[in-house]
Amino acid sequence: MRTVYIENERGLLAKRRKTLASSALVISARLSIVDRRS
Repeated sequence: MRTVYIENERGLLAKRRKTLASSALVISARLSIVDRRS
């Protein structure tokens, strides 16, 4: 039971890391677009 819980925690962490990375990419892309305009 405990091992399954640990695996689930690992999966959640990996998912969170992926969403953080993708959101960071979106933010940086928006910033670069704004920089190009000015």
